[in-house]
Amino acid sequence: MTEPGATVGEPLTWVFQGVLTPRDKQEDDYKYLRFNLPPGYGLIEVSYEYSRDSRSVLDIGMLDPEGSFRGWSGSDKPRFSISASKATPGYVAGEIKPGPWTIILGLARIPAGGCSYRVVVKAWRHGEYLIGEHCFEESVAPQAARKPAVSKGWIKGDLHVHSHHSDGKHSIRELVDKALEQGLDYIAVTDHSTNSQFYEIMRIRDPPVLLIPGVEVTTYHGHLNVWGGSWFDFRRRRLEDFVKLVNEVHEKGLIVSVDHPRDLGELCIGCDFEFKQLRGFDAVEVWNGPWFVKNWEPLAWWHSLLSEGLRVTAVGGSDYHGGEGSFVRLSEPTTWIRVDSPSVRGVISSVKQGRVSISQSPSGPLLELKAYSDSRVFETGDIVDTNHGEGLKIMVEAQGGENATLRLITSQGVEETIRVNSKVFKHVKELRVKQGCMFARAELGWFTDPFSVSLGEDDTVFALTNPVYFKQVSSGSCSR
Repeated sequence: MTEPGATVGEPLTWVFQGVLTPRDKQEDDYKYLRFNLPPGYGLIEVSYEYSRDSRSVLDIGMLDPEGSFRGWSGSDKPRFSISASKATPGYVAGEIKPGPWTIILGLARIPAGGCSYRVVVKAWRHGEYLIGEHCFEESVAPQAARKPAVSKGWIKGDLHVHSHHSDGKHSIRELVDKALEQGLDYIAVTDHSTNSQFYEIMRIRDPPVLLIPGVEVTTYHGHLNVWGGSWFDFRRRRLEDFVKLVNEVHEKGLIVSVDHPRDLGELCIGCDFEFKQLRGFDAVEVWNGPWFVKNWEPLAWWHSLLSEGLRVTAVGGSDYHGGEGSFVRLSEPTTWIRVDSPSVRGVISSVKQGRVSISQSPSGPLLELKAYSDSRVFETGDIVDTNHGEGLKIMVEAQGGENATLRLITSQGVEETIRVNSKVFKHVKELRVKQGCMFARAELGWFTDPFSVSLGEDDTVFALTNPVYFKQVSSGSCSR
């Protein structure tokens, strides 16, 4: 580290540089650089560079002298600033306190030959800087317009969206405009590992679509979405760290979803969740972005969890980042949520209960599944008491999806396949449920082998439902 020095009107400057090796990565996913800020300073600016040509990826973030999280930008921003009144998106404005500040370097990918880095920190005294000269961005709040079309029932939107508060290309205002163009009722802004998006969402009064504050807890060993507006430390690398994360989320009354658990190789660092033995999470993102990007892998894992007897909600999310030429589009897929009220708490409650259906786009097709027993109606997420092995009627309704194949699936496999022959299509299936049959769910699509639960790159799903669950009591299996 180069020792700081400054003259009047010039910033106090620290320089950190070195080479990171695979051994550093093996010992810890993070490296910490500390500098001691004297009293009287009102703005900090950090810039960094590293040997990107060697396939290295180095992330960056900041803690203040009290250990409070002040932001994270991954490897997306080479420079950021923090002051009392403003901060670069991804970082939190607030008092610039004297004392030991900490830069966090995230060792995302360190090749065998190592990764050289250089970090420069500059601090300006109060009254000796101009806000306009530093890397802040304005984000104008959207004007109030259309409200969610329903006060109760199905609302449609996207549970996984990124803004310029992490590595997205659009401001939240621009995302709202895009959501309105598509007729969405809500979007969840789930920026990577930071919390500055929460503050912007809170400043938007009476938004025209429901804005759900969220965070994608982005570790190098798996990504998890948490909705509701609380930040959780992303520095996790062992199974026990993720067990603790699930407990922390539940202590706040929120829910946690495992994102896109599929193997994309070096295209996405940490995307495939390493600890699939973890239990206790509330949801799995079984459909992330276009279906053809290996979404059959998380769908298969989710089915195996259901077959264990677990209640885990399937959700979708576009993982939209924006950008010219991107094949990932907002609300593809679309997650439909049946709510008692279109509110953040209402969405969290309904996702927890499994009141969710997923379609390839906002125009559908929409699948609904219900079970009927002794004049009672059960929706997805409900548990049907089958103590006497009574017969059930399973009804699936498809709005859209003509000429596709509808499949009714239980823990025993594919129970039935039906060709959809009309725009609004209903099908009723008689089931007698016994022990070993834990749930019933539905899929709509084109399948190379309609009676195989396992899907691959030649299969296409257009829509799917969450299950109705069955209480196990006596011997046997699902029967027609």
